[in-house]
Amino acid sequence: MAAALSTSLASKAYIVTGGFSGIGLATVNKLLQRSATIHAVGGADSPPSSLTCADLATTSSLGKVYFYPSIDVSSRAPVQSAFKSILRLSPNISGLVNSAGICPFRGGILEDDDTFHKIIAVNLTGTWDGATELHMQCSGLTRTWALDFARYGIKVNLVAPGGTRSPLSAAQFDRAERGDMSRQVYPLIPMKRFAEPEELLVDTIIHSLSDESSYITGRNLNVNGGWP
Repeated sequence: MAAALSTSLASKAYIVTGGFSGIGLATVNKLLQRSATIHAVGGADSPPSSLTCADLATTSSLGKVYFYPSIDVSSRAPVQSAFKSILRLSPNISGLVNSAGICPFRGGILEDDDTFHKIIAVNLTGTWDGATELHMQCSGLTRTWALDFARYGIKVNLVAPGGTRSPLSAAQFDRAERGDMSRQVYPLIPMKRFAEPEELLVDTIIHSLSDESSYITGRNLNVNGGWP
């Protein structure tokens, strides 16, 4: 395992959706530290100012990163356009990380159809659209794709994070009307805390993208602090 953590990815190119913040941005940083080329796709509602450029500046000299802002992953046309641009720069893509996701509703109950359909479009359909552009693909899709594409040497794994500190989770857990949600949730987690985005990456996402995991496919990799 130690070899996998230090392996250079200088000859590899990757696409990261949702790469402007949270787990996606942490993935971009980790890949940069291993000298990879990364194409970071951001959502339609994520302006350039949402990028933590200061964090990226500390590692960008090691690898290369290209940003594709205002890409609505719930719509196939902009995804196809972005991927065409990406493939012109990097004809050989070594991996795709689908980390784009939204959680726009304020309570525990969805109050309208539009919100429901938007969540499905980004969190599920967006995964399909991104993956089909690479001829690859949430839990049920992972196993099917793994079976279909193993013959071509393509691995498909799902990293399933538990509670993770990110702008997305903060927007939900820090709402005044909900009170101190962490005091309600932490006791349910054996480690009594949320994960930092970086904790999901070295042994899971990055290892899954590397050649050291060449015989691992179709797996649901839970990183949840021991959540039942």
